[in-house]
Amino acid sequence: MATLLQALQEAREDEQAGILAERAVRHAPLQDPYAVGRLLRALQEAGEKGQVAALVARDPATQVSLNEPAAVGFLLSVLWRAGEKGQVAALVARNPAAHAPLNT
Repeated sequence: MATLLQALQEAREDEQAGILAERAVRHAPLQDPYAVGRLLRALQEAGEKGQVAALVARDPATQVSLNEPAAVGFLLSVLWRAGEKGQVAALVARNPAAHAPLNT
């Protein structure tokens, strides 16, 4: 979804981008930390502060999978840069380091 959102914004299709952003925030699955991070970053880049807040209100930090350390690290970075310290704390409280497979 993040790729389509960015493409619509680049094409100056603001109405379509807004529709997609709203749908994505409400219905996007929150299990994949990389997908959540990409969506959050795309919303930020689009200046969609309300949609960023709505996505964060769904509490993705408590729902993402911890199985892929790189994806979790990416999401942590995006959340930190967005100033979402509560989400960072919630994600870290889930102890992602203890869940990270050591063979990757």
